[in-house]
Amino acid sequence: MVAFTTFGTETFRELHTPFELSYRAQGLEPQRHGLPLHTAKKWNVMLAADGFKNPQRCQNVRIKRYPTERDFLHAIKVVGASASVASPSGRAAPISRHVPAL
Repeated sequence: MVAFTTFGTETFRELHTPFELSYRAQGLEPQRHGLPLHTAKKWNVMLAADGFKNPQRCQNVRIKRYPTERDFLHAIKVVGASASVASPSGRAAPISRHVPAL
């Protein structure tokens, strides 16, 4: 038996929306901040393709709220979920001051 946990496709949507709005407000093509995440169905397909017999899943949705955006970003960094597919050049657009608070 192999057991693991992972994030779902809705993870960090609160983060992706302001980044997208910021890029668009600055006339830039949005970049995704974070890694691509798979649906539970996709995980089953991938596991079956790799030879796992009868893959099963248990889905548990948890919503965590933070008092400030800074607290939210700090929590992401603490759990090691700060990897991104955004440009590594360091020229990614900062979040605009015009983006409403989360």
